Formats: sequence, C-alpha cells, structure tokens
Amino acid sequence: MFKVKAVFALVAAILFALSPVYSAGFNGFSADQFPIPQDTPRCSPRAMLSRSGG
Repeated sequence: MFKVKAVFALVAAILFALSPVYSAGFNGFSADQFPIPQDTPRCSPRAMLSRSGG
C-alpha cells in the first residue's frame, strides 16, 4: 500500500512540474474584465512606487 502511495505521489509531482508545458498559464485579469472599472487600483506596483517617491 505504501508503494502505491509513493508511486502516485511521484506521478502527481511529475505531472504538476510539467503542467506549464501543457497550459497557457495564468496571466491574471485585465482591468476591463471587472464589473466596475478599476481606473486606479488600490494596490499595484506603480502605486507603491509613486507613493515611495521612486
């Protein structure tokens, strides 16, 4: 029984590692996909840089 679990875990790990090859990936959402337009999102790298003066 333990050998079956080990083989299953190995196969699952290999499939997980190879999954980016078979999928387009998660690129997030664009601003126009939200029901309420987010003109100035509260948390973004640009907002953080502008607040810190960088």
